[in-house]
Amino acid sequence: MAPDRTLTRGDGADVAMVAGEDFDAVARHATLANIPLAALPNLADYLPGLHHAPGIGDGSAMRYVPIEWFPISVVFRADLAPAYTARESWELLWDPTFVGRIAMPRDAATSVLIAGVYAGVNVYAPSELEQAKIGEALARQRGLAVRYEDDLAVLVAALARGELVAAAGPNALFAALRPVSGSAAFIHPREGLIVRVRGAVVRDGSERRPRTTEMVDALLDPRYVVCRIRRDGIAGANQRSFGLVEGALLAANGLDRDIGAELD
Repeated sequence: MAPDRTLTRGDGADVAMVAGEDFDAVARHATLANIPLAALPNLADYLPGLHHAPGIGDGSAMRYVPIEWFPISVVFRADLAPAYTARESWELLWDPTFVGRIAMPRDAATSVLIAGVYAGVNVYAPSELEQAKIGEALARQRGLAVRYEDDLAVLVAALARGELVAAAGPNALFAALRPVSGSAAFIHPREGLIVRVRGAVVRDGSERRPRTTEMVDALLDPRYVVCRIRRDGIAGANQRSFGLVEGALLAANGLDRDIGAELD
């Protein structure tokens, strides 16, 4: 990705939200501050599964503070693909029964990740043989006349009308489909979910450093995290927040109270 200009410009932002997969590129182009863990009291309830995120540091400071995460999986119409209510698998996106009625993300990197998880390979450091398996899976899927779409509103409408049976997408797609389709379902694949993480970085040398640290800690406050779950279905890095949200609401957003299972 291109470097984040809001951080590399001298007059830019002091704090920015960065996707986990983009952290290395941002760190190459911007000098990021090491944030002392002692300055982040809300980090005491940090989700253990996020400790593998980039830029975590040596345990006393971090350049990247994961703030929120959301799962990507298969959203589908249970009445049109009832077998998959019991057989939770990415396999639905490769089922030839539904030629022309499956959607995948336009983002090639996400599609490759999905194919890799489905193929059972190491998606982050695949060998040549594993890369070939991913390529074979994608080629087989293209034969199903897969539709490539990222617009959640378009996907919701197509799923509600039955034009699509299933779509790979974030849990927000499931949350948006539920009000218009009583048969909306969200798969927790036996092969594993894909989890996207977004975190905060702070520009080194900021004159507002104490305030920027306070801002990052506020994003970890369980009250803010609960608001994000309720409003957007976006989960936060503060473990305690999950105890403040009723289980039915978590399920309605494709989230699991056993959050370790999502992140491991």
